[in-house]
Amino acid sequence: NDYSFGLIFLSGLLIENDYSFCIIFVALSAISAVASKQAHLIKRMGNNAVVLLLPGLTALLALAFTQLIHHSTTKTQIALCLFSLLYSVFQTTRNNQTSSNNEQ
Repeated sequence: NDYSFGLIFLSGLLIENDYSFCIIFVALSAISAVASKQAHLIKRMGNNAVVLLLPGLTALLALAFTQLIHHSTTKTQIALCLFSLLYSVFQTTRNNQTSSNNEQ
């Protein structure tokens, strides 16, 4: 989602000045965007969870790869990436509840 991309990317670039993190995050976001286009087939089958979880998983993977390559992450990056993951899980849960209520 745009909220997660903008918040995480701009904080990494403007606040933290961590170019390694930003490059990794943009690359993973591009891969995630392609994957979400492909996931529309899954969405048509009634499972929207994959599409909703992609932004949070992308943020988490960017954090992990940055730690592996750059050997450092900041508290701001950790907090924003975890927030993105939790928000994705929240959206998925809410979407599943809405789908369950519509089926009843």
